[in-house]
Amino acid sequence: MKVDNMILFFRSPLVGDGDRQNMFYGASSEIFKRAGELRNKMTQAEEVLWKAIHINEWKLKFRRQHPVSRYIVDFYCHPIKLVIELDGGIHELAEIKRYDEERESNLRNLNLTVLRFKNEEVLNEKKIVLEKISNVIRKLKDATSGNASLSDKDTPPLTNPSSGDRGIPPLTNPLLGDRGIPAFTNPPLGDRGIPPLTNPPLGDRGSLPLTNPPLGDRGKNAQKRKLTIIKIGGNIADDEQILSFFLSAFAGIEGKKILIHGGGKIATRIGDALGIQSKYIDGRRITDAGTIDLVTMVYGGLINKKLVAKLQSLQCNAIGLTGADANLIPATKRPVKEIDYGFVGDVHNKEIPGFNWQLLLENNLTPVVAPLTHDGKGNILNTNADTIAQELAVALGAYYDVTLVYSFEKTGVLSDVNDENTVIASIDPAGFTKLKSEKKIFAGMLPKLENAFVAVKSGVKKVIIGKAENLEDLLNGNSGTTIIA
Repeated sequence: MKVDNMILFFRSPLVGDGDRQNMFYGASSEIFKRAGELRNKMTQAEEVLWKAIHINEWKLKFRRQHPVSRYIVDFYCHPIKLVIELDGGIHELAEIKRYDEERESNLRNLNLTVLRFKNEEVLNEKKIVLEKISNVIRKLKDATSGNASLSDKDTPPLTNPSSGDRGIPPLTNPLLGDRGIPAFTNPPLGDRGIPPLTNPPLGDRGSLPLTNPPLGDRGKNAQKRKLTIIKIGGNIADDEQILSFFLSAFAGIEGKKILIHGGGKIATRIGDALGIQSKYIDGRRITDAGTIDLVTMVYGGLINKKLVAKLQSLQCNAIGLTGADANLIPATKRPVKEIDYGFVGDVHNKEIPGFNWQLLLENNLTPVVAPLTHDGKGNILNTNADTIAQELAVALGAYYDVTLVYSFEKTGVLSDVNDENTVIASIDPAGFTKLKSEKKIFAGMLPKLENAFVAVKSGVKKVIIGKAENLEDLLNGNSGTTIIA
């Protein structure tokens, strides 16, 4: 919607000597912490624009994921007080648009100018986007020189975020007033600080931090809600009776939960029938070209969908996923070193989009995750389910109080693998080293323990290893092996 014959007045953004220290507008330490995390999780559009403006023709310094008061803005140039925001598809929702307007109103009250673009504009029309940014920068520089009256002749027309105008960013100016938009009484955090929806879809990497700390102004001591992440092995998935018992207990877990499954035993059996031989090193499958098709079929199809269907019958609203879906678990193909594991994925733990996972969980969906990822080049990757469980637990520990359970056919970590009564109640790093030196850890247990120790050292509250049938006792601390940092 173009506004004709409008004169825009820019308040002079001259920066004084002491103004640098005020560029954060009183942002709290929690906002700074979250901003740092977001810099490692930039969207594709943010990456593209950052490369274009980081070193620029305007000789201005831009900052990315910058703390401003209670917000984190995508890009900020303090000398001219310009904010640039990029929006994904979720910002098309009416409720989000209203929230964006309120957010902009608060930024205007800080005498900031706000430009907003869609991700698609940056990715498909970068040149046009940069031209519009350049025009606004020129106007802002002119304003500092005393030429404060600007015609819409050379300025991008104001656009309501709900309009369909392509390539025209909404220009928000400090002197235009709040246009009837009520100011926040308790504004949340940044572009990712949008209130929880009753049924929000996945957005641009899930931009809703929803109700969990450390987002927003809830404070450092706000209590996190509980999340239980459970990994089951193929032996459990292959035993109908045990699986049924386990899923009933899993469905009854209160609060948020995620189920991650393996399926090696089933894949091996089906592979044998198809003439595809299984090979392992230290408990990890070697995945050649034939095997990747096999595990994709078995893990992502047969096992995953059976689990989802069974959980649905138990009134647990499960959704079947792989790490490739919505890029929920970013990974790359493992490089060849001493061992060539083939089409095996290594998880990019710092790039796991915690916001997208929150969107699923906060909508009362229970993710059922098959151990498959992708390399971004069209190839599916077989990814160790124990590792996925650990990486997810660590990533989501920023938002939830996470308990990680490795649930399989044994009662816990055994000092004698043939005697179920030799459960080791707890293991610390020294004990783990001793067990390995004494060769008391069988091949399939080794990756579980390695991942368990990584998890507890990275802040996961509790890691338990034990028998699937004893799930309730495992969670209550009455069974299994507890890993101690």
